[in-house]
Amino acid sequence: MTVRMQDLSLETLVGRNPAFGDAIRFLDGGGDAGLQQGQFEGLLDRLQIFAPSRDGAPYLHCGRESTTGELYGRDFVNGLVGQPGLAHEAFERAVRTAYQSVHLTGRPVGQRVSAILDVHGRSRLVSYYRLVFPITLGSNRVTGCLTRFC
Repeated sequence: MTVRMQDLSLETLVGRNPAFGDAIRFLDGGGDAGLQQGQFEGLLDRLQIFAPSRDGAPYLHCGRESTTGELYGRDFVNGLVGQPGLAHEAFERAVRTAYQSVHLTGRPVGQRVSAILDVHGRSRLVSYYRLVFPITLGSNRVTGCLTRFC
């Protein structure tokens, strides 16, 4: 499987979709879900949250209006919590590199991601922009990922 990733500036992401501006404002305010509760809650429906480690990056949350929710269905995302990712192992290995990098460095990453994925038994070209950024939840730092289709 070929996964194409192109690094993008945060400003470029905002120009592609205003939802990225909301996430960047949350990040600029410190990225703390407890201290910025209203902003954080405003992102949740579109946000995916991961707990990166050496062994992977299981889902802590997958918003129903995230690109994953839009591709696979809103009910599907409920079953992702605690899972290491989708059933596309090569794809997950490629995209989780940014989750781990952001988790370790605290620096956000902007990208365009494209791959051909099996979605409900059909091959589809999936292309989206994403912002991967650190989030503080209580005393833990996790990794958020906001994605919007191209």
